[in-house]
Amino acid sequence: MSRPYRIVIWGPGEVGGAVLRAAHADPRFDVVGVKVFSPHKNGQDAGDLVGIGPIGITATTSAEEILALEADCVVVTPVPSSILEGLDADVIALLESGKNVVTTAAYHNVAQPNWFNQAQSPTQRLRAVSRIRGAAQSRRAAAGMRVLRPLTAYPLLDKLTDPVLARSADQVLPARATPERLLQACRRGGTSLHGTGVHPTFMVERLVMKLTRALTRVDHIRFVEALDFSMAPDGMWGGLELFGFGRPLADIDDDWLLAKMGDFYYGDLTSNVGHALFGAHPDQIRVTTSLRALPARNDVTIGSTYIRKGTAAAMHMVHRGYLGDHHFFTNEECWFLGTENGYYGDDVRFTGYPHGGYSYEITGNPTTIYGHIGGPLPDDLKNNPVTTMSVRAVLDAVGPVCESEPGVVIDDARPAHKLLQTAQPIVRPTPSTRVHVSGANQLAEAVHVVLASEPHLDVVATIDDAGCVVVTETDAQIAVPDVLGLLAQGKDVVTPAPIPASDSLAAALETGGATLCASADFRTFLLDNITPTLAQGIPGITDITVAEPGTLDKALPFAGSRDPLSYAIEIAAQPASTQMQFEFGAAGSTDPLVHANARCLVDAIASVTSAQSGFLVVDPSPRYRLDDRLD
Repeated sequence: MSRPYRIVIWGPGEVGGAVLRAAHADPRFDVVGVKVFSPHKNGQDAGDLVGIGPIGITATTSAEEILALEADCVVVTPVPSSILEGLDADVIALLESGKNVVTTAAYHNVAQPNWFNQAQSPTQRLRAVSRIRGAAQSRRAAAGMRVLRPLTAYPLLDKLTDPVLARSADQVLPARATPERLLQACRRGGTSLHGTGVHPTFMVERLVMKLTRALTRVDHIRFVEALDFSMAPDGMWGGLELFGFGRPLADIDDDWLLAKMGDFYYGDLTSNVGHALFGAHPDQIRVTTSLRALPARNDVTIGSTYIRKGTAAAMHMVHRGYLGDHHFFTNEECWFLGTENGYYGDDVRFTGYPHGGYSYEITGNPTTIYGHIGGPLPDDLKNNPVTTMSVRAVLDAVGPVCESEPGVVIDDARPAHKLLQTAQPIVRPTPSTRVHVSGANQLAEAVHVVLASEPHLDVVATIDDAGCVVVTETDAQIAVPDVLGLLAQGKDVVTPAPIPASDSLAAALETGGATLCASADFRTFLLDNITPTLAQGIPGITDITVAEPGTLDKALPFAGSRDPLSYAIEIAAQPASTQMQFEFGAAGSTDPLVHANARCLVDAIASVTSAQSGFLVVDPSPRYRLDDRLD
């Protein structure tokens, strides 16, 4: 788009306010409207509300005024409870009015069944909510719950109770929109819908899923988010009491409100992982939820909340994903109040910063990848690092969502490349699946092993029969003559050797009309894919340091092992820096790094055989695609 994207901020709270500040300062965007919910904010300048001074945009409580605006995208950042209060109706109206929607709540995976979107009738909805403990925030609401439980206890009587309860249920607890209804709204408005954030979405669906490409097979992913909620703004998301902090430990279990609300985020995430790894449909995936509380070590006051010793000061919420009996994913949320009550997950390989971070384990063939992401607190706690990363995820998505075909859009972490240098194209036949591996070395053997897991590729014995040749020689001086000769013959080439751009290379590409992907190895993958992907969540970058095996002791402050196959990335930025460390576990007789190099080579084959003639490099930019689970 030649002009800035016209965007509306729907709910300028903690995250929405940060999005508004960032978008106003970014020439890619033009903020044209702001929807607020508090009457005292109505009519005020939106810039004044978020601390940047007047910007000429008047905040409004009127949804009708927002719908009437000429806007490309609405960034919806509501409180989590809005999911139960009719958020879908607003989102559908926005989509049907011709406005794309990027949201931080409830739409990470619209196809995933959960306890509430499966409760469609009035009695079903009220029954589902009446069984949640902690949902009643007043004496009146608690009394209502006591009435609802026996009234909705017998499903066989739903036909009798539905007419009686319909009006109240529809006003207080509207049914969730079906995936079909959301897709219909997108198609009617010619628009797209995307749910995003730092987690779910950025951390796992984008960053960790890219790291899985170092393995041939992934059996299980464990992801642990540990965050110090004492740093959250007072009253954020309804306040600490709503989460259950300060309650007796016995109150907190799988039926507590936090566990049920977590399903809208981490259940969706779990299903997304199953789809990305195995192509599984939500109907094939079973998600379980558990929640427990850990006690405060001493009395403590956090904001306006007083926590007594022995009451809940840390929450451990776990979502597990299964395909049949295969447990493929575990997501753990460890939320605690202050470092004194810090809980970071059991048996994590690395310890990070006292205020939390993200740990992960990717288990598969031939090894396990262990890692951690964290960083020191910024000097100004108004710049919450989690909020800041969420803002980047939101704004990165606006352009692609606006340019997408109508539908529901999800992140796409599959291998991607782009042409750095193009040649005069020669008419190419249908992309070849015939691959020849050139070389007799350990890497060539590993490439054959990886190719055996790719049934859509045919390994051929001779170069003449191949459409693509994997040249496994790593020394550029040795590899260049072979690579140039193959390209001139019209053979696409993938190689780990760093082939430099030259007149001879340009001539070979022109002559053969073929495509080259050089430096297709794990080191390039780390420098040109993983590091830029991590940087996508971080504004104000001043320096990037990448430490490879043998240099790690000089790099980062992570505690944990210093395995020979450890890597680290440090991104210095304002207002906060970020560090990431990961390492390969033991893999028996298989060299994990050689295997990772082979995996990178094989991943590049699809790109080189389908691209226009030229020089291909890794493309780390955020990518998105229509959610094929809906059709």
